[in-house]
Amino acid sequence: MREHAFNSGKIGMDTHPALPKDTVRHREIEALLADHLKTDPSKRMVRAARFLLLREAEIGSGVLADLLVKWSEPSDALTDRIWADSLEESAQNERRE
Repeated sequence: MREHAFNSGKIGMDTHPALPKDTVRHREIEALLADHLKTDPSKRMVRAARFLLLREAEIGSGVLADLLVKWSEPSDALTDRIWADSLEESAQNERRE
């Protein structure tokens, strides 16, 4: 609901992460879950993800896009390529601005 309201221009980024009418309840739930939503570094896993765009969603649908995601063990080659692609994309964006 918040995503739809944001994409349709009814609310701004200042309402993140909850709609104004839900802010108090959001904070209550956040406080209740705080101790349960901590990560344990000894149990963490690192994975690489590849995304395939299946269909772009229309603005205001509440969904940014339909994606297929493949998770795998990261390899140094893949990590290096992701970083290289990311750096190149950042450089291209800077040249456009």
